[in-house]
Amino acid sequence: MVKIDLRKTEPEDVHLIRELQSYGLPDSLIQLAYDETIRRREEGTDNDGT
Repeated sequence: MVKIDLRKTEPEDVHLIRELQSYGLPDSLIQLAYDETIRRREEGTDNDGT
């Protein structure tokens, strides 16, 4: 099970988690990706490195 923080999670995050689960990725890997996404968002760094 992927644990999410509802205060920090955006609708697109939930969509991505569900999509990754549908591909059969392990929850531990999805959790790492989610945690990194939240960390970058909090730091003000988006996915393209800017």
